[in-house]
Amino acid sequence: VAAFPNVAAHLIAPHNVQEYLYRRIKTSPRRAKMEYTTMSQIYRWGIRFGYVSINPAIDLYTPPEKPRDRYVTHEELAEFVEQNPEWGGPVGLFAYAIGQRLSDVLALQYHPDVLVFRTQKTSKRASIRMTPYLKSLIEGINPSIQDGELIVKNANGEPYNRHTFGHRWRRCMDKFIAAGGERFTFHDLKAKFVTDSQTLG
Repeated sequence: VAAFPNVAAHLIAPHNVQEYLYRRIKTSPRRAKMEYTTMSQIYRWGIRFGYVSINPAIDLYTPPEKPRDRYVTHEELAEFVEQNPEWGGPVGLFAYAIGQRLSDVLALQYHPDVLVFRTQKTSKRASIRMTPYLKSLIEGINPSIQDGELIVKNANGEPYNRHTFGHRWRRCMDKFIAAGGERFTFHDLKAKFVTDSQTLG
């Protein structure tokens, strides 16, 4: 392991990894977390192939990360939509229009007059009134949508989870970046909704 160049891998103990993480956290907390994840994965494979018997890089402390919101400009969002007209664009505009978490967006059910979902944070039923604009975005995401269906589903008509959705979203973002854009997250669209709502309010 690169973090311990003079120590055999099987001799590294959990407290050694934790001490290293504490040192890295002081200068680069995000990098410390990434290195911790890498070390843990290396040891998982080491156990599988018999090089080591334990993984010292599990159940250790790393600092919690706050979402790194940044303001996405109208021009950036428009460019993202232009680069991803078939799926990513409508999904991005829809996310910005309703200002909900990804988990709640993925749980939204379509009804002609209202969008219905159960919030993941509070488990309470919530609804958003349908508008012609929202309806046009939904039809762009799911042209043949029926009453009661989830709005955002994969090509096989199955629900997304955060991992599978994130994989497709990243492909759209890669196209945007290749065209000269600066990466933003799905979460940043919720932050944009909040910021713009306050400005207009």
